[in-house]
Amino acid sequence: MTSHLADLLLNLHDRVPAVSLANVVEILALVDGVKPCVRLLLDSRDEGFVRSTLEARGLYCAASPKRLRVHASTALGDGYLEPAPEGDPDARVELMVAREQIAAERAASTQSGLVSPSLGLLLGYPHCCVAAQERQTGVPDWVRDLLVATPRAHIYPFGANRFAYLFSEHALGFDYYPCTLNCSRTVDIALSTRKVLVDHGLAAFADRAEAGMRAPILVLRGVLVRPARWWRTADAGTACQLAGADMRGWKVGRGAEDDPVWSSSTVERLPDGTIRFHRPDIGVLEVAEGDVDNRFLVFG
Repeated sequence: MTSHLADLLLNLHDRVPAVSLANVVEILALVDGVKPCVRLLLDSRDEGFVRSTLEARGLYCAASPKRLRVHASTALGDGYLEPAPEGDPDARVELMVAREQIAAERAASTQSGLVSPSLGLLLGYPHCCVAAQERQTGVPDWVRDLLVATPRAHIYPFGANRFAYLFSEHALGFDYYPCTLNCSRTVDIALSTRKVLVDHGLAAFADRAEAGMRAPILVLRGVLVRPARWWRTADAGTACQLAGADMRGWKVGRGAEDDPVWSSSTVERLPDGTIRFHRPDIGVLEVAEGDVDNRFLVFG
């Protein structure tokens, strides 16, 4: 049976969509002591209702002194924030939620357009991931940074699969970019939040999230691809079908849609890292896996 708190938060999400399902997971983790503080970005008209709802459950809220607005967005839908000028109709309230008032106020006073290193630690992000973020300059390209920082390997732990957030709100963990796809602390957070969900009667949510995070991701021609069907091969490799795959454009170049890789019936990653495209017209095409493009990420 779903806990009363989980029902309340899911109803809050339905009424105020800015409180995302990822936020629901984070607030449950906050209540259960897995996360120290939660950051919400709200329209000003929703602040009062969200604040009163959470404070009625014994949580403390504090709003950052400045309103924020989106100053840059990516093709993947990521928005990066900066302080908004007075009277900006699109300004958002940054509301910090914690189990103690002092923790909420401390986070609210540590505001930045991008999440600053000190704020990242207050929100419970791993030190290694905060340090990796601190090394970034300008508007980060987190997809490239994550791929470059992660050595090619046969399999990665599903708990660090940040790409899953691009395809579904059902995901485990907190809303930050891990330092690599092997980050053990990120994996620990994912497993802890899975337990939180199960304890609150949301086992089906947790199972759906884990299934999505276990799905392989292909990076082909600037497109992130999550196949609808994949399987392990007899030689310990992984194969998938591109037909019916879910795709997200990242850095799609001119003419990419005409690339012959898209006519492949099956794509296979061999244990040695070779990617094999099975083409019905010309047979088999093999390429070496790259650091960024031609990347076949397998999670388990």
